[in-house]
This record gives sequence, structure tokens and C-alpha cells, in this order.
Amino acid sequence: MSLIHYKFFWKLEWLRLQGLAYIFKKTNSFTNKSNLIVSGSGRSGTTWLAEVLSSAPYHTLVNEPLKNSNSSRVNDIGFTGWGQHIPDEADWLEAFELFHDLFSGQELNPNYYTSGSPNFKTKLWVHKMIRIPFLLPWLLNNFSTLKPIYLVRNPYAVISSQLRHRGFGKNKMFKKGVHTVVPQFEHHDQFYRKWSDDFECLENYTEKLALHWALENEHVLLHPWCHQKCIVITYEDLTLHPFAVFEKIESEIDINLDFINEDALKKNSYSKIDSIPENMGQQLNKWKDHLTSQQIHSIRNILRKRNFDIYNFETGFLDQEKLSELRSSAKSYSPL
Repeated sequence: MSLIHYKFFWKLEWLRLQGLAYIFKKTNSFTNKSNLIVSGSGRSGTTWLAEVLSSAPYHTLVNEPLKNSNSSRVNDIGFTGWGQHIPDEADWLEAFELFHDLFSGQELNPNYYTSGSPNFKTKLWVHKMIRIPFLLPWLLNNFSTLKPIYLVRNPYAVISSQLRHRGFGKNKMFKKGVHTVVPQFEHHDQFYRKWSDDFECLENYTEKLALHWALENEHVLLHPWCHQKCIVITYEDLTLHPFAVFEKIESEIDINLDFINEDALKKNSYSKIDSIPENMGQQLNKWKDHLTSQQIHSIRNILRKRNFDIYNFETGFLDQEKLSELRSSAKSYSPL
């Protein structure tokens, strides 16, 4: 399809969605409980999980509405693609209005829909957002959505995948003075300044990715409300015991997953760069085939510096005891 044809059909779809949004607004079709958020670090399996959850009838996947290239509105507000922070008690009208419109079916954009557009039958919006961890506490203070699902994955596997994905680390060159400086942000910039020393010590691009993984997962997993207001699951559990994970999700939120498409569990997500082995246990160890010893050292170096090596290196599973210890020591944790 030529660029001209693409733009023409995109505009037609945009016009259709604006009419649909107008009807949703007039009929008050959705409440906050009509929305489910799936989040986690990039390459943690969030797309896979969101596609499975949205495969049930009348569930619509909203893919990365906070991605700057997907939304001129997000750009105009001034969100950073690195991961916008909003203090827990902040009053930011433009951000509030954005999420209000997303959750009420009034912010409809063709760029958000990768596996089926919304229609009159939509009953549940499944929002997949990897750029949300630093503002998740604020969001839950302002919107009573269904309990968000936060997906955690072995950082070695995450970064192995990121290094092979052009959107994250593939063919990226590490530059001193660029990647060793905290990026400048339009809003709440002071929040990020506390990490200046961490950035200055970076030696390569692998360490940069590891630092980002550590910072966003620390922010969520060590926050006091995390395990009360979120459903935390691991990619490893989802891979090995998917139906037990779905039972856990159903037990904590009002959602019926009896009609999910089981084929979605086996198929490649559109964002995956590797096929899924028949032996799902092999999936958990594939990173060992792709990371060099130097890259492994770089990741481990960052995790230990941050005291956030919450995955057992030998088993590849989340160390629940270590995470509990960190949560206990972080009871006085108070985001800026």
C-alpha cells in the first residue's frame, strides 16, 4: 500500500472513530471499571499478555497510547517517551483529561489498534502501556480502573531481547556525554535528577538498558501500594502456568476470562522478534544464547549497584524473599 493510500484509509478510520467517540460520550458507555491496564518494562511480555486478555469477545486492545509517535496529544502535553513521572498527589489537568478520555472511550486513535478496532460491541478496554510505571501511583490515585496487571521478567532476558530489537538497543551506539547524562524532561524534571550519579557511571549501552529496567521496576515494586492496588505476576509464571495466572487475575478483579482465545497463548505477538519454542521452559533460558559474558557482567553490575538483583541468576526466577526484604526496608519510600 502506497503512503498516499495509507494516509487516505487512516483518515477514514480516524473519522469513523471520532463519530464512535461522540456516541460513547453521549451515552456514557464506559466507567473506569471498563478499563484494564497491562504494564511492565518493554520486552517483558506485556504485548503477549494484553493480546491474550483482549482476545475474549468484546475486549479491545489499546496499544501504547502514551507512545509519542502514536499520539500528537501526548506530544502536546509534554510527556516523555522515556517514562513520564507524575508525583502521587500532583494536579496536572491535561494529563487527567487525557486519561479520562482514554478510559471513557473518547480518545480514539487509529494508531492505538493493532489487532482490531473498537466498535459498538466493545465492553472492556485492555490498555497495554510500558511507558506508565513512573506515573502509575498518580493514575491509581485519580482513576479507579480494574486492578492494573504489572508484569515482571528476568532482566537478563528482557535486556537480551531489547538488544535485538531496533526500538530499544539494536545497533545503538553508546555515547559518553549523551547516555551518561540524565535526559532533560519538560515536566517534573527534578524527579530524575536524583539518578545523575547512576547515569554518569554507565560504561556501555547494555548498562543503560539495565539501569532503566532497575529504575522503573524499583518505582513500582517498592512502592507501598504496589501489591494492594496492582496484580504483580511474572513472565516466568505466565509462560509455565498460564491458566493458574488467569485464575489469579480472575480472583482479584471482576473479569471473566473463560472465553479467551487459547491460540493467542501460542501464537507470536506482533512485537516479538523470536518464535516461541514448543518447550516453553526453553523460552526462559534463550537469553543465555544471546548475551555475551561481558553483557551479563554489565547487567549484573548495575543490578548490584542499585541493590536490586531481585532475580536468582541460577534459576532465572524472581527471588520473592529478596523482594520482600527490599520492600520492608523501603517502607519509608516516598516518591518526589
